[in-house]
Amino acid sequence: MIKKISHHKDKIILLKLASLQVLINFFTNYLIVKKIGFSSELDVYYVAMAVFGFLSTSIGWSISSVLTPILIENREKRIEGYMFVSILFIVIPIFLFVLIGMPIWIKFIFHNYLQTVPFQDIVFIQSMFLITFAITSINILFYAIFQEKNEYIKINFLNMIGAIIGFIFIYFTIDKFGIYSASLYQLVIQIFLFFIMGIFTFKIIKINLKFRKEYFLLLWHRMKYIFFGSFYYRTDELIERFIASYLTSGFLSLVAFVQRIYGAIITVLNTSIAGPTITKFSNLIKEKKFNEVKKTLYNYLFMLLIIDIIIFSFVFFFGKDLFLYFFSDRIDKNLIDILFYVIVFLFAMVFGKTLGQILHNLLLSLKLEKEITIFDSITFTINILIKIVLSIYFGMIGLISAIVIAEIIKNSAKYYLVIKNLRKIKCN
Repeated sequence: MIKKISHHKDKIILLKLASLQVLINFFTNYLIVKKIGFSSELDVYYVAMAVFGFLSTSIGWSISSVLTPILIENREKRIEGYMFVSILFIVIPIFLFVLIGMPIWIKFIFHNYLQTVPFQDIVFIQSMFLITFAITSINILFYAIFQEKNEYIKINFLNMIGAIIGFIFIYFTIDKFGIYSASLYQLVIQIFLFFIMGIFTFKIIKINLKFRKEYFLLLWHRMKYIFFGSFYYRTDELIERFIASYLTSGFLSLVAFVQRIYGAIITVLNTSIAGPTITKFSNLIKEKKFNEVKKTLYNYLFMLLIIDIIIFSFVFFFGKDLFLYFFSDRIDKNLIDILFYVIVFLFAMVFGKTLGQILHNLLLSLKLEKEITIFDSITFTINILIKIVLSIYFGMIGLISAIVIAEIIKNSAKYYLVIKNLRKIKCN
């Protein structure tokens, strides 16, 4: 009984910390949009962020998806230092390759903005996001160490402090430096987290802070399917914003901003509900408590559904009015008609991505990295075709409809894979 009360108390604390982080991130992004407005310049900022997101999810996600289970499985061997060096051997060469090739690929990705935004501004914005990617990827090990120890409160407390630092940075610099300040604030946060989490974990990491081939290969073997598959299906957001760049000016930044606000809500739900499931499922499977896995899954899904219904009701009735209250002077009149549909339709991300995270964590705990990659690649191909076709025939409303359809297809495939493999375990 005491453990159960403590468990729920931890969830409430996580929810409070993550909620504070959402509010802080909202006002940070509010200051950015209020200064720059929904324009070509902000479009460039969000495209650069999409490149950062692609690298972070395809590489960083590949590492983070398997790292916590690896640490749990090798808890007695103290392999954190080996993993830190292994991550450096993966991230640094990729970072240098992308950075050196930037003058070539940047002209393609930002093709629609080369005439409206100075090229040097585009290069600066993208460069800052690339450096942020490198540091974010290294920080993954620190998060994994905390997750292995089930210290989710500490993770989210530090993230909240990082968000406060980011807000302070934007508050004092955005008026003077504009888009340059916006491009730097996430880098400032990640540098802070690198040093503060490094202090907390240094004693553990320094024990075996050296390269060991067998542990590098262990990490690589577990992540390789997700890694290679991600370079294909993690281009989703990048392609989505590339398509949006051909539609009405400012539409891309409008969609990206709403996605970012919902992304903050997703962070809360991932923090309090989805994130801890990787530890929960991994421990249940390690202890061979297979009968409890499905029950635990449905408990998490039911909790998620109730919370999302409450939030969606508020968004449906008040979302557009609140948006116009904050940004009526920074949004083009041509975009106001589509605003309601953007706010309501894109809410599918909130339920879809959190649900997807829970299902993904369970599949990782079952060591189904290869199957995840195959399914994600197939659903990605289908979803990109849908986005292109609907955007061509129905424009802005077509693209946001396609984003909703994509979430349904991805999660249906993952749920099928979960049920199939849980039945297989039960039969064995």
